[in-house]
Amino acid sequence: YTVTFYSYKGGVGRTLALMNAASRLSRKGKSVFVLDFDLEAPGVDVFSSETASSGGLLEYISEYSRTRQVPPLENFVREMKWGTPGQVLYMPAGNRNHDYQALLAQLNWKDFYSREQGFLFVENLKAAIRAIYSPDYVLVDSRTGMTDISGICTLQLPDLVVLVFGLNEQNQIGTAHIYNSIKHNPLSRQIETMMVASPVPDVPEYLGIRKERLERTRELFGREPDLVLPYDPFVAFSESVNATEIGDYLNRAY
Repeated sequence: YTVTFYSYKGGVGRTLALMNAASRLSRKGKSVFVLDFDLEAPGVDVFSSETASSGGLLEYISEYSRTRQVPPLENFVREMKWGTPGQVLYMPAGNRNHDYQALLAQLNWKDFYSREQGFLFVENLKAAIRAIYSPDYVLVDSRTGMTDISGICTLQLPDLVVLVFGLNEQNQIGTAHIYNSIKHNPLSRQIETMMVASPVPDVPEYLGIRKERLERTRELFGREPDLVLPYDPFVAFSESVNATEIGDYLNRAY
């Protein structure tokens, strides 16, 4: 079951929500495969103590483009050493050394799909993850905005898209555009959606601003958020999947 975590804008806690979902699933004995598709702003690897790497998704794609041979997936996959009953494997965005930006600059998704059979490459990646690792869940961290990568992550890959958005107008209008593209996708895939408002401060009810913004959500999406992730100021200082280090309200929401 493949779940993409998407946000139109950064700073809403998308990657943190994904990794906390991965941690909690693994505590229940589930096997999870995390795929970092946010090549421009990777962040999954900061949750691991592992440093040595032969690369990640970017190198995997680059090697295929160079040789026209799909390299062994196992060379680009690592494990989160969390000590949970279930296993969490992850494919980082890449090896962030001095070559990373050069490789990223060479990657043109439109050319990759039109000239290098990019659609079939991604389908092969999905099949390889399933065949080699047989995870219960694949969690995909998507690029923000309206990009080629966001289309791959929200249309081609997932069974479910978790749309994480702030309640301001920029976030809501942009997320609504992606939401509609998922519901009316050109691949005619049946993709579920989950609406997550984040981070939402606990403000006095008499101000009316929270109610007003949630009504705007209903107006744009025709539904209320499925979940509200509360604002936790300490999240601004550190990333954690440890329940004892996360505020009670946010922990329960995760």
